[in-house]
Amino acid sequence: MVQKAFIKNRAKKTNKQLHLIIPNNVRFPDIAADGLLIPGRLDDKEALAPLDFTAVNSREVGRQHSYWAVRHSHLIFLVGNLRAEVANLKHDLKNFEADWMVKHLGEFKNKWEADHAVGRDKRIKSLRGKLRTAEASLLRYEALAASYEGLRNAASREMSRRADERASRD
Repeated sequence: MVQKAFIKNRAKKTNKQLHLIIPNNVRFPDIAADGLLIPGRLDDKEALAPLDFTAVNSREVGRQHSYWAVRHSHLIFLVGNLRAEVANLKHDLKNFEADWMVKHLGEFKNKWEADHAVGRDKRIKSLRGKLRTAEASLLRYEALAASYEGLRNAASREMSRRADERASRD
């Protein structure tokens, strides 16, 4: 199910540029709420990343670097918040499970029966669902951050190369 959503989010090559295809209906509301991939808000010019930075002028390389650096910074901030949320959810889940085990101490023959019964508690089931969602979002955000970082670094390398060429000519 998750793979199908990411297939729609693939990229295609057009005119030596990487065109980011953004789906019309976002299947992940947390991404839209955080302002990462919002359909309709990104015009086509902003969603284009050149595959060969040597073929574009210096102003466009700088614009691309700024664009991807800002998006990457925003995403790193969101990843940090999400990691904190995952840690808090894990802590709360452990505490609720421990409380449940203490309350129902002598009711089960063995640990496996108790573990199975813990999963039926509504509050624990809800926390496990929230934790699963937060961990899945964290994986998506980290992957997206890596791709933004790659584009930012490519533009940065090209700017450095051009600066070195100018310095060697002088």
